[in-house]
Amino acid sequence: LHKRAIKAATAATTADHTRLPLAHLNLHASGMVEATNGHVLVQITPTAPVPDADYPVVNGADHLVGELATPVQIPAETAGRLVKALPKRSPFPALDHIRIGTKDDHVYATATDLYPSIPSVVCVDSANVSAFPSCDRVMTSAKPTGGSVQVQIAADVLTAMVKVAVELGTLGKRTGITLTIPTHESNVTTPIPFAVKSDDFSVAGVAMPMRID
Repeated sequence: LHKRAIKAATAATTADHTRLPLAHLNLHASGMVEATNGHVLVQITPTAPVPDADYPVVNGADHLVGELATPVQIPAETAGRLVKALPKRSPFPALDHIRIGTKDDHVYATATDLYPSIPSVVCVDSANVSAFPSCDRVMTSAKPTGGSVQVQIAADVLTAMVKVAVELGTLGKRTGITLTIPTHESNVTTPIPFAVKSDDFSVAGVAMPMRID
């Protein structure tokens, strides 16, 4: 499981441990990571998974079997600690990943930087965690059944919009960003108006979309 996928998916989890499944990442043997906080859902799948044979043998988690019979849930916090055990940069693609595997009917997650430091090995126990939401069902229901319009906005532009909304939002209330998307063309290239509603401020702006190739 690539560390960038784990970091990205963690952004869609919640710190509310009364909703335990939503504080977890749902990990698949294919390398796909799923996460949702109830408002945002992501499925992140690698285009070129690293074979298990490329991953170094880690003391305490040797002889792992890579195939998982079912997806495994791991706390986002635990996954974050494992990612920190990986090297920041490595010429070996496998060291950009944590490995999930089974041994003696237990599921383990491992991470190493190959240095003499003790590798991170975690036994994953999701027996007491409620079933993870059906991401495939949600993704299928999100497909438009009628007309639709595609808009692509650069991530740094969205980040700037979010920072404005968070800074000016009303304390104790969720702050929304309203996008006004023109639908007279299929590939929107004109500025997209947006507004942020706040008890203390009135915010209006536009975001420049990217051209869809």
